[in-house]
Amino acid sequence: MNEQTTAPGGSVKVILIFLACIIIPVTLTLMTIQDAGQLVFDPPDANPSPYGYTVSLLLFLIPDIILLWWLHRHPNAGQYMKAFWQTVVLVFVVGCFLDFMLCYEWFVFPNQGATLGIRLPAFAWSEGFIWIPDYLPLEEFGFYSLGGVFMMALYAYGDAGWFSRYMHDGKANAERLAHVTSIKKIFQPDYRWLWIGIAFWAIGIIYKNVFYNGGIPAYYCFLVLIGIFPPLLLLKSVGPMINWQAFGFMYICLLLISLIWEATLGVPYNWWNYQHETMMGIFIGPWGGLPIEAILMWLVAAWAVTIMYEVFRVFDLRKLL
Repeated sequence: MNEQTTAPGGSVKVILIFLACIIIPVTLTLMTIQDAGQLVFDPPDANPSPYGYTVSLLLFLIPDIILLWWLHRHPNAGQYMKAFWQTVVLVFVVGCFLDFMLCYEWFVFPNQGATLGIRLPAFAWSEGFIWIPDYLPLEEFGFYSLGGVFMMALYAYGDAGWFSRYMHDGKANAERLAHVTSIKKIFQPDYRWLWIGIAFWAIGIIYKNVFYNGGIPAYYCFLVLIGIFPPLLLLKSVGPMINWQAFGFMYICLLLISLIWEATLGVPYNWWNYQHETMMGIFIGPWGGLPIEAILMWLVAAWAVTIMYEVFRVFDLRKLL
């Protein structure tokens, strides 16, 4: 599979398409900002970014449409799309669980005017195990669905297209397919990851108790769990399947969008924010006091979904071989 058959119209055209996919939604989102730099509501009922959160979902929707169009046209789409959608559904389900069952303890959504105003209930463990009505903006669920497609489409595009020469040509491709047939057990625990997770948990707990306000940094510990659980059980079996160049491409794109979407707009304009007292205690002032957990989440999400995608693809490729 050569580069000419995997890139839609050549590398320059691809770069221009990607730039357009970022520039257009960023421009539309920035146009929602009516009082640039206003990080507090003054007067209290003012809204410096009407429908900002809603419009910002175009940052994911527009690239999703372009990438899905390309993937569906790919001659080997059958090797990608079933695992692709399985992973997207998994991301959405985990995101919904996080929102409904844990979001109230870790997140707040002060700027109602930045959304459509449609809100769903959230479960409050700290308030006596009750449901808090009208808490979760509908846009949250748009983010989990569109964001899941965004990550997986970028990785699948990189794997099948731009970086296919590293994994799919000649010997590399043959070795990859041979590995699929050689896997006897999907679950092959690697307990080194457990010790890595314990070390990170210890670092977070010690930091919070020594340098911040004490207690357990629950969101941080949850992210570490999400980060270590897939490699703990699955990386030995599917690690050779991962196209690391494609993963790097996906993560860099996700990092760019996150810096624009969350660090520049979402948190500073209070489309959403964090319960600071429950965080580990490291905050980035120039990004509206963004906690270190937010940055960790960008990496953990990309890491976990890549592993799960390759797990699903192992099962799908076995059926095709």
